[in-house]
Amino acid sequence: YTFKLGEPNSLPRAATPCVIGMREGGCRRILVPPILGWSSDEVQPRPGTFGGQRRLTSHRDEALLLEVRMKKVRPPRSDQALMESFSGPQLKQPF
Repeated sequence: YTFKLGEPNSLPRAATPCVIGMREGGCRRILVPPILGWSSDEVQPRPGTFGGQRRLTSHRDEALLLEVRMKKVRPPRSDQALMESFSGPQLKQPF
Protein backbone atom coordinates (compact mmCIF):
# COMPACT_ATOMS: atom_id res chain seq x y z
CA TYR A 1 0.00 0.00 0.00
CA THR A 2 1.41 3.37 -1.00
CA PHE A 3 0.44 6.48 0.96
CA LYS A 4 1.47 10.09 1.36
CA LEU A 5 1.98 11.14 4.97
CA GLY A 6 -0.57 13.77 5.98
CA GLU A 7 -3.03 12.99 3.20
CA PRO A 8 -6.56 12.71 4.65
CA ASN A 9 -7.82 9.13 5.08
CA SER A 10 -4.61 7.59 3.73
CA LEU A 11 -4.10 5.92 7.12
CA PRO A 12 -6.18 5.59 10.27
CA ARG A 13 -5.74 8.67 12.47
CA ALA A 14 -3.98 6.61 15.16
CA ALA A 15 -1.37 5.33 12.68
CA THR A 16 -0.27 8.63 11.14
CA PRO A 17 1.85 9.89 14.10
CA CYS A 18 3.29 6.39 14.58
CA VAL A 19 4.90 6.17 11.13
CA ILE A 20 6.71 9.50 11.46
CA GLY A 21 10.41 8.81 11.73
CA MET A 22 10.27 5.29 10.31
CA ARG A 23 13.13 4.21 8.07
CA GLU A 24 13.17 1.82 5.13
CA GLY A 25 12.92 -1.74 6.38
CA GLY A 26 11.38 -0.65 9.69
CA CYS A 27 8.39 -2.43 11.22
CA ARG A 28 5.91 -1.15 13.80
CA ARG A 29 2.81 -2.61 15.35
CA ILE A 30 0.14 -0.07 16.13
CA LEU A 31 -2.88 -0.73 18.32
CA VAL A 32 -5.63 1.31 16.67
CA PRO A 33 -8.54 2.22 18.97
CA PRO A 34 -11.99 2.17 17.32
CA ILE A 35 -12.51 5.93 17.49
CA LEU A 36 -9.19 6.57 15.64
CA GLY A 37 -9.43 3.66 13.22
CA TRP A 38 -11.61 2.69 10.30
CA SER A 39 -14.56 4.80 11.43
CA SER A 40 -15.67 5.54 7.86
CA ASP A 41 -15.46 3.77 4.51
CA GLU A 42 -12.97 6.33 3.16
CA VAL A 43 -10.14 5.41 5.57
CA GLN A 44 -7.41 3.37 3.90
CA PRO A 45 -5.86 0.80 3.65
CA ARG A 46 -8.76 -1.56 3.08
CA PRO A 47 -8.62 -5.32 2.55
CA GLY A 48 -8.75 -6.33 -1.10
CA THR A 49 -11.06 -9.29 -0.65
CA PHE A 50 -14.74 -9.44 0.19
CA GLY A 51 -14.04 -11.59 3.25
CA GLY A 52 -11.37 -9.21 4.52
CA GLN A 53 -13.65 -6.20 4.14
CA ARG A 54 -16.45 -8.03 5.89
CA ARG A 55 -14.18 -8.89 8.83
CA LEU A 56 -13.02 -5.27 9.07
CA THR A 57 -16.63 -4.08 9.08
CA SER A 58 -17.67 -6.57 11.74
CA HIS A 59 -14.77 -5.55 14.03
CA ARG A 60 -15.12 -1.80 13.48
CA ASP A 61 -16.05 -1.21 17.14
CA GLU A 62 -12.96 -3.01 18.47
CA ALA A 63 -9.31 -2.07 18.78
CA LEU A 64 -7.37 -3.51 15.84
CA LEU A 65 -3.67 -4.26 15.43
CA LEU A 66 -2.04 -2.70 12.36
CA GLU A 67 1.45 -3.83 11.36
CA VAL A 68 3.36 -1.37 9.17
CA ARG A 69 6.47 -2.46 7.26
CA MET A 70 8.14 0.47 5.56
CA LYS A 71 9.49 -0.63 2.19
CA LYS A 72 10.50 2.72 0.72
CA VAL A 73 10.64 6.28 1.98
CA ARG A 74 10.73 9.20 -0.39
CA PRO A 75 12.19 12.41 1.01
CA PRO A 76 9.86 15.41 1.07
CA ARG A 77 10.13 17.83 -1.79
CA SER A 78 12.00 21.05 -1.15
CA ASP A 79 10.09 24.26 -0.51
CA GLN A 80 11.25 25.65 -3.85
CA ALA A 81 9.90 22.66 -5.79
CA LEU A 82 6.69 22.86 -3.80
CA MET A 83 6.23 26.55 -4.64
CA GLU A 84 6.95 25.92 -8.32
CA SER A 85 4.31 23.19 -8.45
CA PHE A 86 1.69 25.40 -6.77
CA SER A 87 -0.96 26.12 -9.36
CA GLY A 88 -3.06 28.55 -7.35
CA PRO A 89 -3.48 32.28 -7.99
CA GLN A 90 -0.24 34.19 -8.12
CA LEU A 91 0.10 37.09 -5.69
CA LYS A 92 1.59 40.32 -6.95
CA GLN A 93 3.83 42.57 -4.93
CA PRO A 94 2.09 45.89 -4.03
CA PHE A 95 5.26 47.88 -4.85
